[in-house]
Amino acid sequence: MLAYVRGKKVKYSNLVIDRVLGLRAVEKCDVEFRRSLTSEYKTRAEWDGLLEGIMRDGKGWIGTVARPQRINTVDLLSEYKAWASFILTVVEQTSSTAEMIRNRVLILLTLISDEDIDVGGLMYRSLKKLVSMDKTTLRHCCLINKLCQAAGVPVEPSDVYVRSLRPISDTVMAGFEKEQENYERKLRERREQQRQLQMMEHDHVPQAPPPQVQQQGLPPYFAEYTYAMANWAQDISSRDRMPPPAFPQPFYDAAALYRQSPFARINAYERFASPLDMVNYFAQERQRGADREERIRAEYYRIQAEQQPTADTHPLYYPFPPTGPGGSSGEQQ
Repeated sequence: MLAYVRGKKVKYSNLVIDRVLGLRAVEKCDVEFRRSLTSEYKTRAEWDGLLEGIMRDGKGWIGTVARPQRINTVDLLSEYKAWASFILTVVEQTSSTAEMIRNRVLILLTLISDEDIDVGGLMYRSLKKLVSMDKTTLRHCCLINKLCQAAGVPVEPSDVYVRSLRPISDTVMAGFEKEQENYERKLRERREQQRQLQMMEHDHVPQAPPPQVQQQGLPPYFAEYTYAMANWAQDISSRDRMPPPAFPQPFYDAAALYRQSPFARINAYERFASPLDMVNYFAQERQRGADREERIRAEYYRIQAEQQPTADTHPLYYPFPPTGPGGSSGEQQ
């Protein structure tokens, strides 16, 4: 397979990718072999067996019983979460690292089993899929640069530079481990609360009065979630210039009070499991912002053309992301 870039032929077959990245060619890819076996799995127990030892307790596949679709990467244990991050940002790069579809989970299982993987072949098929789809998200930027450099594609002054993601270092691994520790701590606290509630119900001990932010008649375990969602709805409606949600005044007052409570916020260090997780979040937010801008502009000018046929409907486009403070900058092309 090849593409033309600035008058140069750029080949991107699996053999070319192997040569450019210095990868070892393999006779067979065990990822493809594992994928071929999935048609033989008929029960949820067979699918769950694949994830044994790599997921948090009680976590697993999402989807139908006989044909699960994906897992949430946050539910992986720290070591396997690091490898999942590598797969989702390098091998089959995707703009969403919050989940892994079934085929990418099989890459993870092959990797941790120390089986042969045709990395060049997987990256080639991912690139081929990218060029054949009408998507705004550009993936495999570093690989494309490597292939262009190997083909002698000239560099131009107008080229855009972006910062590469950090490697999976000891600091990143420590972040994954910290996230797992926080999860286990919160799980222990939740179990202890449930145990105390059960003891109180058994002993008929009167419960303490609800906190001030709790609205009368709202279950305690649901109060914080409800107020958080109410505040989120108000923020989103304000950001997108939509009519705000209509709440009864007592509920609105309780949600406003909850917003000021220490339970309503979590600091950045606790929010992100690692620096890499934070970088991925910023990249996803920029892409979501660009996609949202395109949708809003297209909708506005479409309706304007229908209601005001004589108006100037030529969109005014601005570069995204912006340069300067808050924009993208970096060192690698």
